[in-house]
Amino acid sequence: MVIREGNSPVNIEGIIFDSDGTLVDSETLSARVISQILFDNGAPVAVDEVLERFRGCRFALFAQSLLQDYPVMDVGAFTREFRIRSVELFTRELQPMNGAVELVSAIAIEKCVASNGPRDKIEQCLGVTGLLPYFADRIASAYEMQSWRSRIRGSLSMHHR
Repeated sequence: MVIREGNSPVNIEGIIFDSDGTLVDSETLSARVISQILFDNGAPVAVDEVLERFRGCRFALFAQSLLQDYPVMDVGAFTREFRIRSVELFTRELQPMNGAVELVSAIAIEKCVASNGPRDKIEQCLGVTGLLPYFADRIASAYEMQSWRSRIRGSLSMHHR
């Protein structure tokens, strides 16, 4: 694909998509699951608060911080419960972002997904929403790369471990 920047052509060979919040709307559903787990364990925390803290963060660090503020269970149990409940909710309710399927299907150049999520979650989210065939063998998980994107003062940066 060739586009123009001023008078100069720029050749784009591929596009890297994020999954959550770009291709699929899983962040809001994840926040609902987290809020419900906390509520079920005696700590009512609003979905909006969870979403603000959760969005764009490495899950293990988020869970550790959250459970320091709301010490209702250990991080391992919380993480297991989150994974179980989110799989069920995503299967029932997950939707692609508006226009995502149409956009991805119309792009003729190479494309891939890079996400902070674990591969099984990425594949589930893309599968449920009909996007997996476009990315089946082109998925990069931060868990496999051991490199997470993290938020710093409202902007995104790469955090290498």
